[in-house]
Amino acid sequence: MRVSRRVFIAVGAVWFGIAGLAPATASAFGTVNILGQRGEHERITRLALGCRAGQLHDGACFEAASLNNVAGTTGTFGAVGAADDIPLRLSGGPFYWHCDDADYLATPGYPQSRAKATETLNACRQWARDMLFDGRPDRTIGRTWPVQGAVATAGTLLNSSGNVDVTDPGTGFFSPSCTFDGTLGRAKCNVWEPFGYVLHATEDFYSHSNWADLSNPNQPITITNPPGLGHRDLPAYWDLRNASAALPDPRLATGCYPTSKCAGRITHDEGLNKDKELINVTTGFVSDPTTPRGQIADNAQRAVNDAIGEARRQWAILRFELVARYGPERGGKMICALTSDSANRSCNDATRARTVFAAIPAAFAQLASVLNGQQCIDDPNFSTTNGTKIQMWGCNGTAAQQFRFSSRDVQFTSTGTGHVQIAGKCLDAPGGAEGTRIQINDCNSTTAQQVTVTSAGQLQLRGMCVNANGDASNRAAVSLAPCRETSSQIWQFR
Repeated sequence: MRVSRRVFIAVGAVWFGIAGLAPATASAFGTVNILGQRGEHERITRLALGCRAGQLHDGACFEAASLNNVAGTTGTFGAVGAADDIPLRLSGGPFYWHCDDADYLATPGYPQSRAKATETLNACRQWARDMLFDGRPDRTIGRTWPVQGAVATAGTLLNSSGNVDVTDPGTGFFSPSCTFDGTLGRAKCNVWEPFGYVLHATEDFYSHSNWADLSNPNQPITITNPPGLGHRDLPAYWDLRNASAALPDPRLATGCYPTSKCAGRITHDEGLNKDKELINVTTGFVSDPTTPRGQIADNAQRAVNDAIGEARRQWAILRFELVARYGPERGGKMICALTSDSANRSCNDATRARTVFAAIPAAFAQLASVLNGQQCIDDPNFSTTNGTKIQMWGCNGTAAQQFRFSSRDVQFTSTGTGHVQIAGKCLDAPGGAEGTRIQINDCNSTTAQQVTVTSAGQLQLRGMCVNANGDASNRAAVSLAPCRETSSQIWQFR
């Protein structure tokens, strides 16, 4: 999201009186609920990283008060909104805070070359990578961004004995909200702030670019209707563990901003931006998109889905890098401290740190129902018999609930289309009618087994959605139903 200095001057006094914060213009995924924004960054980050009811706290999610500081809550921007805190950054911040200005259209005479657009996008990626790892020197006047990156700063979470410093109110019993202004403070705040910049840039990529969206099929391709790439996956480009990455699609573009400098170019506001939609903070479903690009097809939902998946990926990468740099015990303690509201002695349990918080997510995951967070999809008795109907059962982590998604780590990738496997078999819908029970069967290449996992948490199969019947209690059936905004069709990967 971008924040206008002009709007800041016009309404700043009113907004300061309301919440003591700065306003935001309607430019991209928003941080606050004012001037057309609907707290999109907050909602996306909550959906991606918040612990659900009944979810095991193992470092994959953030407990409530910690989540408030990362995602923001009433009256605060949160770490993810640090890039929009305009009183601290009257310049509005460099383009690479929001991945703007990487516009390109393959038409004769376009004002910006493909090479320049790629260079600009790479600058945004490098900024995010600096914030994730070791930071970037601050050579501007006044307070701007954190000098140290999240991985480097995490070392301050532990004391000289290698334990979480429970005397620091930022790591022990949770104290008042962090202030994200680029200055050093409490240990957790110092790590969350640069990570918030990572989340902001990578979430904005999907609102600002044509990676996942579609163009208007009734209009010619122009600077006001640029091509939509329609991708459903998360590009490897944003795996920030890699020092560099190739452009994932030669047609990729983000919008030029501000419009006043963008004559003849694809603009952020008129060409590509997909914001100002209402995001259901329970399901991730989008309603009432208001930008021109967001109103085409399901573009707003596509942007939100991928932003949720990307936020999950970036947290998984940060966890991975903490363990890689500091080792399983110290890294696990850091992950526990960052996600726990009260990082008491439990975070200093060396065995728990190594085996729970530092554990790289397994190549399998439980599929827990949002309808009832303690119930999971289950293969009865870990059956290998074709035609066995799957059911709901209390989450227990046994082999009967260990699913693989196309042999990849669903906790890490979050999205895509492929097989959902268990016991050497694949989930299978023998028919496409509503009420068809989901079963296991020998894996094959038919549409009966091609499951699309969305970042909103749906399992889509044969044009329908996998649904937990009734109250998802033990032995409840799992069947196909028309896709709709209901918790019985939203699944958590654990």
